[in-house]
Amino acid sequence: MDSATKESVTAKRCRICQLTKPLDDFHRHSSSKDGHRSECKPCHCEEVRRYARENRAKVNASRKRWVQANRERYLAWYREYQRRRYWTSPEEFRKKCREWRKTHPEAAQASHRRWVEKNRPRRREIDRRFYERHKEERKEHVRQWQNANRDKVKGYRYERRARMRGTPSEKVDPAEIYVRDKGICHICRRKVSRKTFTLDHLIPLSRGGLHAASNVAIAHHRCNCLRSDGRLPAQLRLIG
Repeated sequence: MDSATKESVTAKRCRICQLTKPLDDFHRHSSSKDGHRSECKPCHCEEVRRYARENRAKVNASRKRWVQANRERYLAWYREYQRRRYWTSPEEFRKKCREWRKTHPEAAQASHRRWVEKNRPRRREIDRRFYERHKEERKEHVRQWQNANRDKVKGYRYERRARMRGTPSEKVDPAEIYVRDKGICHICRRKVSRKTFTLDHLIPLSRGGLHAASNVAIAHHRCNCLRSDGRLPAQLRLIG
């Protein structure tokens, strides 16, 4: 069929639904006589979806090979696709993202970690701008969290001290140590308040001691300060 004949054809019958439709309802196909596919667009799309359902593994493998061979092209298309989806309905897009994160928490966290690793300077800049906009709110939030999680704050501070000295350390939960020692100061053998107790390293960090549950015990703040790093607990008991 020559080009003049192709242009004269304005409609054709779909081989699947057997309906006669305008030529614009058929995808272009250069190898066919009239330059269009033999099935209409809805029927062709349904046929493609059916094939994908019946041959999921084969289709996924083929798609993965194409993405690996055309990664930059795929990423450019995907960014544009996501941009169009977002600006078509921002609220709906954000709602779907939140729902996906709730139903796939582990995948969402892994994806976020990968993004942060690849975009650390950008992430720091985003955090800096956010903090500047919400400085007072963030300070108040931190104060409230610290007041509600005193034991965690203590644990973080002790771990930081060990890390700054380059001393090996392990995760130590002050609340567990308090329960283990039954709330008794290991120096003066008196009861210690849950709000004011401190952790004392039996072998001080400055003398090569480890920050580990086996090397810490609870103590009053005063007893801990008196002991410093030069006296043994038994010596302090004689003084007190």
